[in-house]
Amino acid sequence: MLRVLTDRNRLLVEHVMMIKKHVKRTRRRTSRAASAEQESTIHVSNVMLVDGEGNKTRVGKRIEGERLFRYSKTSGQLIPEKKKA
Repeated sequence: MLRVLTDRNRLLVEHVMMIKKHVKRTRRRTSRAASAEQESTIHVSNVMLVDGEGNKTRVGKRIEGERLFRYSKTSGQLIPEKKKA
């Protein structure tokens, strides 16, 4: 992941959502007009979580005792809670 845009709920991920951007020629005529490829942002909801083994997974919720835990549906391991600042 390259960058997180929290105000727009979007992510810039490396080699995902590649677009072509047309670049103009400069005044000095040292560079030519061309089209360059670059990454575009994707919405946060289109990103999947990766578990501890490196596999992409969906998230489930499980009640153990009086607490609610999130767990990985592929491996069954508990997902640690986010640390609040």
